[in-house]
Amino acid sequence: MSTFKNETSFNTKFFIGLFSIIAFGSSIYLTQHFYSVHFPQGIGGGGICDISSFLNCDSATNSPISNIFGAPISSLGIITSLIFFAPLVLSKVNLSGVVLFFGGINLLGCVGLLVYSLVALGSLCPVCSIFWVSSNIAFFLSFKNLESRSLSPVSILSTSILFLVVIGLGNLTYSSKQKDLLSIKDDLIKQYKSLKIVPVPNELPNLSLISNKNAPIRMVIFSDFQCPACKSLSKMVPSLMRRYKGKIDIKYLFYPLDNSCNSKMTYGLHPQACNAAKLSLCKKDELLRVHDEIFHEQESLDEEWINQKVSTENATECYNNPETLKELISIVDLGNEIGIKSTPTFLLNDKKIEGVLPLTQMYILMDSLL
Repeated sequence: MSTFKNETSFNTKFFIGLFSIIAFGSSIYLTQHFYSVHFPQGIGGGGICDISSFLNCDSATNSPISNIFGAPISSLGIITSLIFFAPLVLSKVNLSGVVLFFGGINLLGCVGLLVYSLVALGSLCPVCSIFWVSSNIAFFLSFKNLESRSLSPVSILSTSILFLVVIGLGNLTYSSKQKDLLSIKDDLIKQYKSLKIVPVPNELPNLSLISNKNAPIRMVIFSDFQCPACKSLSKMVPSLMRRYKGKIDIKYLFYPLDNSCNSKMTYGLHPQACNAAKLSLCKKDELLRVHDEIFHEQESLDEEWINQKVSTENATECYNNPETLKELISIVDLGNEIGIKSTPTFLLNDKKIEGVLPLTQMYILMDSLL
């Protein structure tokens, strides 16, 4: 006895297979994304799942329900996808009960996760959505064409054991990666605690990428829009904002390596850095957006691009106002007073760190501050 009715058409089976494969692929991506967020190897930032503050996968990945005992729930989606695909390959085996039982659980889980994402997280995971839709289309087509609607306790039990094995392997993988992370944790925190407090004015310029005056984590970035390492640091900002939502304040202060606004520079290493900073000053109420757009176009940043952007942003009067340059110079002078010598440099709760740390290490330090 097979899973599907004899009259089930080739087209129906084709679409069951297609949507099962789409669900499988999205589950693989989400599982890889889970580990890259919790145990990042590089500087981080960006990706097909990181579209905006609302449409992103990080919020879900950092949420309490992203895993079961360390095993990403997306790994269970891999098995669920294979359950829908298996009857197409094992045509002589009756898997009706398995498809019906686990397909129903998957449907309820998808609805619950969608509601949780929108209500509790205030965001929507694009790749999760692809899995939710594709897996349930595969289930709907399968359900309509099942030869039997009866449940088989033996097959359901054996498949449940498979899910438990996946959770167990996920737990072992998570524990192993945690051990690797803990091996550097104590030394990194010790180094951070040994840093001296930098005397910073109580009132810094009102230039925030995310503002939270009472946040336990305070980050002040001194940066140059034409500095490649600064661009790398900027890519981490969305991940930090999502992981520490409501717990972090990030200020972005300009330190162009350009003698047209920086008295410590004897020449213009980055000739458009001061101009890009002036443009950002004119749009300080939308600093995060402009900050992202300028860094995105870093390689093509020239006078023509700046002038066109100033015009597009309706910021010509502000950009050409001598007071804007004065304000920029006062911010750069503040950096010089603090002892900024290179970019990027950032203050983490008033302790100065030069260069870019891997995102893993940023998480360790910021977690320790909480």
